[in-house]
Amino acid sequence: MNTTAVLKKIKSFLKGEINAEDFSYDFPVTYSFYAKRLDIENPAFSRLMEEELKALCRAYDPFDYYNMDAEKIHSEAEFTEAVRAVYEKAKTL
Repeated sequence: MNTTAVLKKIKSFLKGEINAEDFSYDFPVTYSFYAKRLDIENPAFSRLMEEELKALCRAYDPFDYYNMDAEKIHSEAEFTEAVRAVYEKAKTL
């Protein structure tokens, strides 16, 4: 099931198997692989991943090299907690 594969990727980050910077780059790619099937299989889950988790990944920038005027998440702890909140929501969908 596609939902399970995406949740597994998020869980691996939350368990510390993937660091925050790598996850913030890798997750949007992983999601895009499953996106079309998730749109059909579980539209609410797909929307959550697209609108919230991908946005969090774009916002995580511990070094703030780019888009310095944009609101960014600089702390790995803040990023992890935000991802955890989305993960908890996603598990119920």
